[in-house]
Amino acid sequence: MPRDLSEVAGTVSVIDREQLQRDLVFDLRDLARSVPALQVESGGSRFGTSGFRIRGIGGNRVTTLLDGAPLPERFSIGNYSDSGRELLGLGMISSIEVLRGPASTLFGSKAIGGVVAFNTLDPRELLYGRESPAGALLAGYSGDREQWSLGANAAAGGPERGWLLAGSLSRAAEADAKGLERGYARDPQREERESAMARYVHTIAGGMRLRGTLQLWSSDRRTDVRSLLGTGRFATTTSLLGHDSQRHWRVLLDGESAGPAAQSLWRVFAFGSETRQASDEWRTRTPAPVRQQRRFDYGQDGVGAGADFRYTRTGERIRHTPSWGFELLHSRITEQRDGVQTNLLTGSQTSVILGERFPLRDFPKTRSTEAGVYVQDEIEPGRWPLRLIAGLRYEHYSLKTGKDAVFTAGAPNVRTTDLDNGYWTPKLGAVWKFDPRLSGFFQYVRGYRSPPFNEVNIGLEIPTQNLRALPNPDLKPETSHGVEVGLRYTSRPLQWSAALFETRYKDFIASRSPLGPDPATGVLLFQSINLDRATISGVEFSLRQQLGSLGGAFAWELGGLWLRESASGRPISNVDPARLTAALEYAPQRASWSARLSVSAVEGKGIEGNATAFRAPGYVLVDLTADWRIAPHTRLRAGVFNLGDRLAWRWAEVAGRLANDPTLGQLSLPGRYAAATFEQRW
Repeated sequence: MPRDLSEVAGTVSVIDREQLQRDLVFDLRDLARSVPALQVESGGSRFGTSGFRIRGIGGNRVTTLLDGAPLPERFSIGNYSDSGRELLGLGMISSIEVLRGPASTLFGSKAIGGVVAFNTLDPRELLYGRESPAGALLAGYSGDREQWSLGANAAAGGPERGWLLAGSLSRAAEADAKGLERGYARDPQREERESAMARYVHTIAGGMRLRGTLQLWSSDRRTDVRSLLGTGRFATTTSLLGHDSQRHWRVLLDGESAGPAAQSLWRVFAFGSETRQASDEWRTRTPAPVRQQRRFDYGQDGVGAGADFRYTRTGERIRHTPSWGFELLHSRITEQRDGVQTNLLTGSQTSVILGERFPLRDFPKTRSTEAGVYVQDEIEPGRWPLRLIAGLRYEHYSLKTGKDAVFTAGAPNVRTTDLDNGYWTPKLGAVWKFDPRLSGFFQYVRGYRSPPFNEVNIGLEIPTQNLRALPNPDLKPETSHGVEVGLRYTSRPLQWSAALFETRYKDFIASRSPLGPDPATGVLLFQSINLDRATISGVEFSLRQQLGSLGGAFAWELGGLWLRESASGRPISNVDPARLTAALEYAPQRASWSARLSVSAVEGKGIEGNATAFRAPGYVLVDLTADWRIAPHTRLRAGVFNLGDRLAWRWAEVAGRLANDPTLGQLSLPGRYAAATFEQRW
C-alpha cells in the first residue's frame, strides 16, 4: 500500500524516474550511485549482474518485485552456469523503492534481507492529464561499455482509460575496466538487450482502476573468456567462448481503489523465464587435444496472486487503520546440463567430460508453493503524536520433487527430500512525531527464509577434480530478529534522517561449505549448512539542504553507511565496507540548466583471517553531471564519471575471490568515461 515515508517505521528510499535520468543510470550497477545501502552482486565478466545486496545481505535474500510480482531467483553452479539477474529495460521504470532490513511480515520469506521494488510506467505519467496522444524518445550513450541505448514510449487516452506502448534496445561491449591496465586479460564481449511493454488502463464504476500488462524482455551475450586461459583448471585451455541468452515474459492484471476510508490493491500474474548458456572450450595443450561443448538450460515459470486491503476507522479517542492481505506463488523450476567432448585427433565423441556423464541435472525437477497471509493494525491515540504498528504473518512453504530419470542417473545415491513447513513472523513498530517536521521511529521485525530448493537436493560430483557436493535434507529455515531506531526531519530547505540497526540471524545458511575430505575415499566434500549465529549491525544517515544563498540555487547532500558483522567466529556475508557520499548541486530556478558534483569515498575491505583472499583497496570517486533543457520538451543530460581515473572495486562484486583471481581486472570499475542521454517528448 502506498504510504508517506514519514509514516513508515523503517528506512525506505524511493528513486523516481527524474533521479534515474539525472544520474544517467544505464544498468543495475549504476543504482549504487543513488542508494549507498544498495549494492549489486556480480556473476563475473561473462554473466553480469546476479542480484542485490542490502546492508550486507544478498544471495537471494532480497526480494525483487516488478509491479508487485516477484522476479525469478538466481541459480549458479561451476564456471559455466549462472542464470544471473536480468530486468526489463530501465527506460520503462517509473520508480524504484528500496526497503532496508528484514521485511518478511509484509513480503514473505525471501525478504529476510530487504526489498527492491520496481514500478513501471503508467499512461498518466506521459499524458499529464491531457486527452491527446503523447510520446517520448530517449537515446543514450555510456562510454564505460560503449553502450548505445534507444527507448520509445507512447500513450493515449484520458483520466478514465488509456493505453501505453513502450520499447527499448541497447548494444554494449565489455566493460572498459581500469584494472585491465595492470596486465589482466580482457574478455571481449558483445551484448544485445530488447524490452517491450504494453499496458491498458480502465476505470470501472465505483472507482476501481484496472490495468492489464504484457512485458517481454531478452538478452543475448557473447563472450570470449580470455582471462581464465592457462590458469587453474583451465591450464590446458586455449579458447573458451560463451554464448548466453535469456528470455522473459510476464502477464499482469491488477486493480487499485482508493477511497477516503478504504483502499485496496490486488494482482494476478503469470511469468516465464528461460536461460540458455553454451560454452565452447578448446583444450589443445594436452597430448590428446579435445573440444568440449557444454550447454546449460535453466527455466522457471509460475503463477501467483495477491491482495492488500486497508481501512481507516476513527473513534472518539483512538484511530485504527487495520490492513490485511495474502500472497500466493506457485513455481516450477527445471535445470539441465548437457555436453559432448570431441577428440581433435580421431574425431571420436563422448558424453563424458571431466568425469561427468551428460546429460545431468544438479537438482531434480521442482515445484514450490509459497502462501502467506498477514494482518496489521496502526493505532493512533487521539491525544498523543504516536502511531503504533503491529503486524503478524503466517508463511507456508512447500517444495515437491517428482520422479526424474535424468537426475537419478547422474546422482544415483542422492535421496531427494520434500519440504513442508511454515512460520510466524511478527512485527512491532512505532512512530512518534515530536513536531510536524521531526519524528522518531522504532521497529522490531522477525525474518524467515525457507531452505532454497537447490541447497536441499543438490547432486553434483566432478570426479576429475575430486569433489562432491552433498544435499542437506536437514537444513533448517533461516530466522532473524531485527531492531531499528531512527530520526527523520523534513522541511522545505532541509531533510535528514539517521538510523541505528542490528539484525541477529539464526541458522544462517552457508552455501556449499567445505567439509574436508571423505575419510573413506579422500573426495573433497561440500555441503550447505546452518551456522549457529550471525549478527549485522550498523549506522545509516542521509542529509539534503537547500542553501539560501544565491536565491536557493545551491543544495548539498551527505550520506553514509557503516556496517559490522560477526558470525560464530567467522565471516558469513562479507558485508560492504564503510561508505560516505557527498554532492553539491547547482540548479537556478529560472535557468535552463543545472549541474551536480558527486563524491563517493569507500573504505578498503578484505576477509579477516584469510590471507589468500583479495583485499579491495579504498577509493574516492568524483562524478560530474549536467542537465540542459534545450526546449520545453527537449533535454540533454551528460556526465563525466570517475574524474580522477581511479582504480577501484565494488566489494559486492569481488567478495570471496582470491588475490590471484585472473578475472579481477575485468571486475574493477571503469576508469574515466563520459555518458549522455537525449530526451524528446511530444
